[in-house]
Amino acid sequence: MRSFCEEYDFSLDTICSAIRRRSAKRVLIQLPEGFLRCSELLADKISRCAEGVEVIISLNPAHGSCLVDEEGLRTVKADLLIHVGHVQYPLYSPRVPALFVPAEYVGTVRLRSRDLLEAAEKRGAGSMAIYSTAQHQSLSHRLASELKSMGIKADYMGVVTGCIPPRIPREVGLAVVVAGGVFHALGLGLRNVERADDIVAADPYTGEVRFIGSLIRRVLKVRYWKVATSRNAKVWLLINGFYGQYRALLEDRLCRVIQGLGRRCIRAVSYVVTEEVLRNLDSDSIDVFVVLSCPRVAIDDLYEYPKPVLTPGEALMALQGIDRYVYPW
Repeated sequence: MRSFCEEYDFSLDTICSAIRRRSAKRVLIQLPEGFLRCSELLADKISRCAEGVEVIISLNPAHGSCLVDEEGLRTVKADLLIHVGHVQYPLYSPRVPALFVPAEYVGTVRLRSRDLLEAAEKRGAGSMAIYSTAQHQSLSHRLASELKSMGIKADYMGVVTGCIPPRIPREVGLAVVVAGGVFHALGLGLRNVERADDIVAADPYTGEVRFIGSLIRRVLKVRYWKVATSRNAKVWLLINGFYGQYRALLEDRLCRVIQGLGRRCIRAVSYVVTEEVLRNLDSDSIDVFVVLSCPRVAIDDLYEYPKPVLTPGEALMALQGIDRYVYPW
């Protein structure tokens, strides 16, 4: 039986070729939490295939390819950063040498094209857009091909991130997200709220195919309530991030809007935003927090915080009286 780490292709040939091509003597490996347990295995294999290279493991956050550990690379004086588990973030190019390794899943797949066909038939959909995380690109291509042979117009549309999902094409009947859990499918739903009932989360690990329209609407109720309670807020604290999560233009825009309404804008910056960070920062004078770094922090992690914690799009809704849901910015 395969171990967890053996169920993913870490593209060792590509990694070692990149190390040799750069004549790297020291490399920094950055993995998201789910893959950190594979750090020692990767370090060992890289040391074997690229003789003489020193491997250092970064334990800084790697929630997405928006957080490439640039400062870590500079601090340890590494020649190359190997970022595992994501494709490159489209809004950010690291200022250090970086290699992105998607870590394709090669374990047992329980998701079947027949299950997706049944979902399409349930909705009366003759066409399907398939999205995935970095780990399931090959699987999604195969599913699209099999569905075409079954008479469904199915196209693989690429990797979807949690923060900048695409608009679903109007001509598409069903949007399927191939990923573990519902995180990425929910992001697609928040970007396309009018298509909530056409979005399916397809889990390759469990084989579950789930329509998530009711989940999207349940999350939206919470988000609209937080927007409504923020409309008259006087003091707004904006929290920006680092690297690909540093959004200076967006911060400036929000502050101009806040100050233009005669309210107060406070700026902060943080690598991570947790409930503990907010509680340490909070005071009686602060009315609303806005997390600019990652919209999913407000939606998934801090929705129970006693004061409103908004995404930038939600902040604009509250400040400008916008009724339609704005996601993410």
